[in-house]
Amino acid sequence: MKLTVLYDNRSYIPDFESGWGFSCLIRLPEATILFDTGGDGPTLLGNMKQLLIEPEEVDIIFRFALSFKFTLLGNTGATKYKV
Repeated sequence: MKLTVLYDNRSYIPDFESGWGFSCLIRLPEATILFDTGGDGPTLLGNMKQLLIEPEEVDIIFRFALSFKFTLLGNTGATKYKV
């Protein structure tokens, strides 16, 4: 298992954008899971791009009601859960 924080209130990676919210990519052998989508879609996408992560790589999305809608990123094939 590999965890990658994509969005958080503070950034410790040079040139990474921060903002209110949280997003973490969880890579498992059987699936790639996006746990929440942060508070701002362009920031999330920019951070993903910086790490060479494509939205299409995500298989499962868990997001909270107020989070950025990941379907706007073009990944319509991921299984989505709203918590």
